Amino acid sequence: MTPDYQLLFLILSCVSALALWQRQRRASSTLSLPPGPFGLPFLGNSLGINARKPQLTFSEWRRHYGDLVYCRVWGYHTLVVNSEKIARDLLETRPSNYSDKVQAESATLLGIGKLTGFIPYSDEWRLHRRLYHQALRQDIVASYHPTQLQMAKRLITALMDTPAEFECHLEMYSASIILSIVHGYDVTSKHDPLLAIVHHGNDVVMKNSTPLIIGLIDAFPWLLKAPKWIPDGGVKETVSAVRASMRDMREAPFDYISQALEDKTAGRSMIVDIYQKWGDKGLPDIVLAALKDAATGAFIAGTDTTFSTLNNFVYAMVLHPDVQKRAQLQLDSVIGNGQLPTFDNRDELPLIDAILRETIRWIPTIPNNLAHGVYNDDVYEGYLIPKGANIIVNTWEILHDKDRYPNPDRFAPDRFLTPDGRLTGDSMTHMVVFGYGRRVCPGRHLAEASVWAAIANLLATFDFEEAKDAEGRSIVQDPEWMWGVSVTDARDA
Repeated sequence: MTPDYQLLFLILSCVSALALWQRQRRASSTLSLPPGPFGLPFLGNSLGINARKPQLTFSEWRRHYGDLVYCRVWGYHTLVVNSEKIARDLLETRPSNYSDKVQAESATLLGIGKLTGFIPYSDEWRLHRRLYHQALRQDIVASYHPTQLQMAKRLITALMDTPAEFECHLEMYSASIILSIVHGYDVTSKHDPLLAIVHHGNDVVMKNSTPLIIGLIDAFPWLLKAPKWIPDGGVKETVSAVRASMRDMREAPFDYISQALEDKTAGRSMIVDIYQKWGDKGLPDIVLAALKDAATGAFIAGTDTTFSTLNNFVYAMVLHPDVQKRAQLQLDSVIGNGQLPTFDNRDELPLIDAILRETIRWIPTIPNNLAHGVYNDDVYEGYLIPKGANIIVNTWEILHDKDRYPNPDRFAPDRFLTPDGRLTGDSMTHMVVFGYGRRVCPGRHLAEASVWAAIANLLATFDFEEAKDAEGRSIVQDPEWMWGVSVTDARDA
């Protein structure tokens, strides 16, 4: 059941008006806040934001108020950043003040508070980042290339056997890489029991850990303890499902790891490497807990976004057979017909990288970043940025800026190529989908390499065409995008 959270918020807002007012008071200062839409008393702008596609509201605000927009959401000061320059000025130039989390308590109530992306800027958060750094930093990712290419070959075999199930195969590819590199677990079948557990858990968490739901819990935490006879719009049911899924995703892979370590059959992985680093001393409880949470976060963050990006790629190739043919000709000229590309060929295949960048830009799987919290009052371009504010970067708008990307809704990889076919200097903008500053996704290099391996090998092997019925009519359906933490095709729900 999909609860009408906005209606519930409206009904309950009168009850909690005084509490909301207390949190909406503006900081005492002679400086003005950035421009933004007028908010309702007590409610602020919460009901004026498209709950399903907030980035479209934020993009509309940019046209009226500029690149830095102030609003009030769920009782919090909120600044929406619609410019890459401002995002980098704040989140990367001043990272110590823009790396906190404001709604951490609400995320904890929902059951996701121990995922790295929701932990406040603290020693616990720094421990998570150190664990990731040991396994996912850029200079180590190359050691995972053989695993990624092996999984790409399995993907090809699966698609040859059952091409109609391509979405299932793309999802298995994405999950298999994470389970292998992080947990040392080899998925060989789409019916794998551990894959089923983590896939179901991931699905529940990604669809229900949205800013809307977190905001609702933050505004009305008492709903979780309210008697059953009080209507809650399904909030308690949602929270219960997310907590159960988080427990399953956290513990099930570690049950496998523990048994493999005991049997001395564990291969190399992020978790095993950290276990071995501690040796006979064993992992301290605090490190073990952080490792479980970090591993769960890696799966959630890596699987859904990689799958969604590859799904978007297939859709783009069906719509643009001319781009597909050009890429295949380049592959044939570099590696020869009938051969599969490797990462050694990457520099010689600029069009493949251009397709990757344009796929990410065209439909960014994370249209708005997870909010950064402001630690202390700050001033930017003469405007006050108050302590405790949420900073939301509208990645969708940055990657659909008409001045930078003319006709931004059109899929056009040539945006990233010079007239002589080389990659342009715009080599990092597509990476903004992974975030900024100290909270940038630690697995971004691994994720990008996984996407490249799949795109290159799929184009070297298959033609992507419209499916047709017996009379030759196209039966391809436009994806119905579902907007949760990431963008996925609603038909997969």
